[in-house]
Parts: sequence; C-alpha cells; structure tokens
Amino acid sequence: MGVTISLGWYNQQTVHQLASTVAELLPALEQLQQMSVKGRKLVDGFGSQRVMEVITGHSRELNVAQSAVEF
Repeated sequence: MGVTISLGWYNQQTVHQLASTVAELLPALEQLQQMSVKGRKLVDGFGSQRVMEVITGHSRELNVAQSAVEF
C-alpha cells in the first residue's frame, strides 16, 4: 500500500541495517510525504467504531437513521 517499508523480521535486523534504512529515507522527502498522505487515508480514526459495529451487529448509520425516524 506504500504506507510502510518492510525491514523484515525484527529479530533478523541489526542496528546498522536499521540506521542505514533511516539514513536512506531522510533525504527522500517526496517518498516520505507520499507515505504520510497514504497513511492518513488508510487510518481514519474510526477503526474501533467499525470493530464495535461488527461485534454488536449495528452500524452508526443505522442508529442515526433510526433516531431520525423516532423524532
């Protein structure tokens, strides 16, 4: 999705490899900006609400529509 960079398994990385990857990213401002935009599109802040909707079987839209009918 272009939001992250895989460094592989955590237990197979060295400090040198991690530092090298960070050093490569620092001057790549355009790539970092693109990753940031994609990340904001992916994470909208409503994830916990969607989980609750799946658990309860109710959606926010349904509840809002029902409330409007009751008035």
